[in-house]
Amino acid sequence: MPGTKGMARSIKKETLRQKMWQTMRIKRRGFTIPDLVITVPGATYDNALKLVHRLLSHGIITGIGTYVGGRRGEYKGFRLRNDTGPMLPDTCPYCKKRMTAEGCGGTRP
Repeated sequence: MPGTKGMARSIKKETLRQKMWQTMRIKRRGFTIPDLVITVPGATYDNALKLVHRLLSHGIITGIGTYVGGRRGEYKGFRLRNDTGPMLPDTCPYCKKRMTAEGCGGTRP
């Protein structure tokens, strides 16, 4: 049965995004998008960028350092702000809504 629209779904263990989440938890002090692509075989830059943007918009990760565009080999750094456990979160811990591209800002109610 497919369920209803907007229904929370369980995250499968072997997805690329789940593996990227595990990498973020291991490298919680700092990681970049190329770090995620290198450590997860089969992951693409676009997929990692979308996951990072989603987690950033919900306040689960935060940016670190300053980024100066145009320099080869420099990427924006991120770190884990809120470790929600071994499984990739499907609901935001702050707004309690489903994790979508439209974030809540990551502020506590």
